[in-house]
Amino acid sequence: FPYTTLFRSVRQIAWLSAVPEKAKNDKSETPSVSRLEGLRRAWEPDWADDVPESTIRALREDYMPELPPVEDGEYLLTLLFECGPVMSGAMGAGPLTHGEIDAYQRNNGIVLTPGEIKTLRRLSIEYLNEQSKATDRFCPAPWLPDDEVAKPRATALQESMRALAADV
Repeated sequence: FPYTTLFRSVRQIAWLSAVPEKAKNDKSETPSVSRLEGLRRAWEPDWADDVPESTIRALREDYMPELPPVEDGEYLLTLLFECGPVMSGAMGAGPLTHGEIDAYQRNNGIVLTPGEIKTLRRLSIEYLNEQSKATDRFCPAPWLPDDEVAKPRATALQESMRALAADV
């Protein structure tokens, strides 16, 4: 499929936007935040001591971790997020419908090909599925930058084991 990297990217964005469930023994009143918000709060550049804290706060709000490279169809990712990756429904979130995509086209004066429409719907479904899966706090990221992949897997296993032990 020509848009493989596009689907990986939308799954990564959905994973980042998911709010993982708290540990069973976590009785804190602190509201849960998305993975992206957690990364933003933890982001501390090496040069942080050289600039005012207000600058770091402003940059932290715009921080976005590295995303998978997209080889083809990046414009479809832009369209997906302009439409909204999912819709709200009576039973919760749902994928974009053909009607919503049609309305988006009419409202913006564009004409998408049937293949682009099918891909947008599939991207919406992928986003929804990954975001749902990613509420599990042990759900691994669908993609890691090359430097992260090179880190030993033992560290991740140790962290998982510690977290499981804390739940007991």
